[in-house]
Amino acid sequence: MSELIVPIVKLDEIRKHPNADQLEIAIVGGWQVVVKKDQFKLNDTGIFFPPDSVLEQKLSDQLGVTNYLSSKGRVKAIRLRGEPSHGFLAHIKDFGESIKVFKVGDNVAEFLGVKKYEEAVPVQKLIQNRDRVLPEIPEFPKYTDIENFRNFPDVFKDDDFVVITEKVHGCLHKDTLITLANGEKVPISQIKRGYSILSFDEKTKTFIPSKVKHVIKRDNTKKIKWMELDIDGNIICCTVNHKFLTSNRGWIEAQNLTETDDIISNIDF
Repeated sequence: MSELIVPIVKLDEIRKHPNADQLEIAIVGGWQVVVKKDQFKLNDTGIFFPPDSVLEQKLSDQLGVTNYLSSKGRVKAIRLRGEPSHGFLAHIKDFGESIKVFKVGDNVAEFLGVKKYEEAVPVQKLIQNRDRVLPEIPEFPKYTDIENFRNFPDVFKDDDFVVITEKVHGCLHKDTLITLANGEKVPISQIKRGYSILSFDEKTKTFIPSKVKHVIKRDNTKKIKWMELDIDGNIICCTVNHKFLTSNRGWIEAQNLTETDDIISNIDF
């Protein structure tokens, strides 16, 4: 599981909120937090509680934030007058003398009894999977195991080479036909690791052969919302949040597509 970092911080930047006169934007490392105007000043010392922190009610009552947290004391990211606010800030003076043993940069999560939110796994799901160990897929790390880059704002330098990937949601029905590199069409349920399929290269705007590295299957599809799309006479059954690449609007979820969208498909080439 990724580390929960509740650090002692010194505010190094405060910006004017573009849409609210009584709010300001505080920058804490790589995080942006919306605060009341004049609540903090530059170089003030405080404690930052990031999203997915879980506070005991005694602590949240002490800080006066209980009514702003979820029913289980979970901190969430929200938008305030159009600006994202990740977690919240509290003045160091609100924690008494005992906190003074720590310095700026220290993680005080354990000291304050703050825990990381973990989504409960339904009992039924545990029963279904207790005799089956799902394989680890390096390209798809567990969501809760990914460290948030905002905790490490200096990890990348200006000239560093980085690879950016997108978290893509959505599924295709098992009978959806996929075009192999040789032109043959087979149901997606028959695709296996190592198969060569046609994929679209957004840089060259052409379809190129690509090898399948992993195949992810969803066992329980009864509660999934499906929809059908008619693309040039070809019916595609997919989840409502499956994304399609269009030439006019980029990547669009199936449920948000319109008849004016031009979906890029191998039929066009």
